[in-house]
Amino acid sequence: LSEWPLLDHLDLAMERQLVQELGMEETLRFRHAEIHHVFYNDIGTLRRRRLHRRAGAVIEERGQPQPEQFAAELAHHFREAGDWTRALTYSIPAAQQAQETYANETALFWYERTLGMLDKLNGQDDSSQAQAQRLLVYRAMGEVLQIVGQWDEAYQTYQTAMDFADVIGDRSARAWYQTDLSNMLLRQSRFSEAMAYLAEAEETFRVTDDLAGLAQVLNYRGTTAAMQGEFELARAEYESAIQIRERLNDKSSMGKLYSNLGTIALQLGDFSAAQAPYERGLSIQRQLNDRFQIALLSNNLGDMYMLLGLYDTAQIYAEDAVRIIREVGVIYHLALILHTLADILQAQRNFSAANILYQESITIYLDLDV
Repeated sequence: LSEWPLLDHLDLAMERQLVQELGMEETLRFRHAEIHHVFYNDIGTLRRRRLHRRAGAVIEERGQPQPEQFAAELAHHFREAGDWTRALTYSIPAAQQAQETYANETALFWYERTLGMLDKLNGQDDSSQAQAQRLLVYRAMGEVLQIVGQWDEAYQTYQTAMDFADVIGDRSARAWYQTDLSNMLLRQSRFSEAMAYLAEAEETFRVTDDLAGLAQVLNYRGTTAAMQGEFELARAEYESAIQIRERLNDKSSMGKLYSNLGTIALQLGDFSAAQAPYERGLSIQRQLNDRFQIALLSNNLGDMYMLLGLYDTAQIYAEDAVRIIREVGVIYHLALILHTLADILQAQRNFSAANILYQESITIYLDLDV
């Protein structure tokens, strides 16, 4: 339709109260979702696909020079149009954008859709780009599944990813999956399994001279030692990892490692010595605006100030940590942080408030089967 006949049809639709204007935005929408569904389902498959392709093309053109800002809409339209290649251009950015803002369910939605589209292209596109996309999605998806506490699904994702890495002969990718999986196993106190994966990954990282991978292995080995009470060994592993991260100028990882060193100081009973690495780590994460890591470090500082008997300061840090971690939606760590705040409240003899938080923390642990 040309512009004027189209406007006539839209006027008629408004008279019949099928659509309505949205303020001053020169935008129309259906008055009820049911109307939208009826019209949509009445359109034939071929026509519907053509309309989605046209809508995607218009949004893509209007979004220049950065169409990725409309990644979710573009991925949706091109996917519904059956244009898998163009949909893949935007589905991964859509998932990453959701993951960066901790919209975890949305991120999983797009990662799963991406894998589905890659499956549809299987045999049509065995390029290195398609393989790289699949490798990226498996790793990111495993991370999000860990965050939301779906550990069985995360485990299966990593196993599938390692099998795929074997098929295409990518040793480095397999080693990174092993490293990520070991981190999840550590959270479940499955130390022997975690160490076995770390040992194999370390061998690969040394052969391929992957310093970032080696630093990650040292980090998780340190965590394993700390969880088993070997604090001096843990400190040595963390310090070795920091040296590598400094060479790589990896500030995010350095911030996490300083947090680990602070925790080792706490475990050794040197409470005041924990402050410097915690503060340094928190400063780095604030510079990077990593809300998840800010929450973890705030929780650690709350724990430290509680042990020093500075309960009011401890409560400020712990409440900030709980607020952020609820917004971020990392279930496993929410249980840990709630427990810290409950300990602080109990130390202040606020037993009723502490009991509520203990109960919530226990419920999360039970749901996660920790």
